[in-house]
Parts: sequence; C-alpha cells; structure tokens
Amino acid sequence: MIQTKDVFFVFHSYSRDGRDAAKFIGLYSNRGVAEQQIEILKMKRGFCLHQNGFSIHVVKLNRKLSLTESVDVPMD
Repeated sequence: MIQTKDVFFVFHSYSRDGRDAAKFIGLYSNRGVAEQQIEILKMKRGFCLHQNGFSIHVVKLNRKLSLTESVDVPMD
C-alpha cells in the first residue's frame, strides 16, 4: 500500500484598491517550516502591510481526489 504524506502549501492574498492579489509562497514538508517562513516574510516588503493574508493549505500526496473533493487554492 502506498503511504500518504501531508504537504503544506503557503499562500498570501489580500485586497487593495478593490483588486485582489494572491501569491503562491512555497511548498513545505511540515507545518512548522511553513509557519517559520510566514514569520520571516511578515517583516518583508510586500507582505508587512498585509500580515494576516497568509494561509496554509494541507494536501495529502499519493492519493486521488474524489469527484466531490477539491483543493481550495487562491487564484489571481
């Protein structure tokens, strides 16, 4: 049997002047590393004014999604 593994997608999204913006930040092997990257980016230009815009999405590798299942990914 194939073993599943969680991976952690980090996104940053916000609205400004009526326009939505979203960025894919990275893909990480565990939640702790994803959270560390978010903390580093919170102080950087382009992110510091929208510190609450980060999100972590957990996806399992090595499995099929069912027809009723989806992965919610922010889009531009």
